[in-house]
Amino acid sequence: MAIRLTIGLRQRGQAARKIAKRAGVLAPGYIVRADTVQWFPWLGTRGLLTLELHARSDGIAADCDALSITYKKINAGRWRAHLESIVGGERTALDLAKRMAVKIFEKFDDFLGEELLDEANARDRLDLPGARLRAEQALLDHAERRRSAECDTEST
Repeated sequence: MAIRLTIGLRQRGQAARKIAKRAGVLAPGYIVRADTVQWFPWLGTRGLLTLELHARSDGIAADCDALSITYKKINAGRWRAHLESIVGGERTALDLAKRMAVKIFEKFDDFLGEELLDEANARDRLDLPGARLRAEQALLDHAERRRSAECDTEST
């Protein structure tokens, strides 16, 4: 019974990876729709929060779930500019932490001033290097996808 279950799980895992690859979730890791971009950066909670705060800083509405961030009312060009601003390091972790809606996480955080909370959250709740790295990779993937599409158009 356990062997059959293991084989079944392996087959389902392979099927899930195949579907994810076809859907563009694994590579390039984003899906562009009419007015949204859904990005699967494969970061943890800290990285996704960092990306969401970058979006807020750029005036872009965004929602996060456990695996992805969805940018609303945006086209591919604006998303690319947004990624460039992340890679360019225009904001510090402290700048982003100041934009956090919820700042209190620990037992005695109520007793801290907002400046200390921002510093603690910048250090403990955000992943600026991870977000920059994934944004840089997404830009490279996006550029490669555009070049590939241009080559396909030229060959027809």
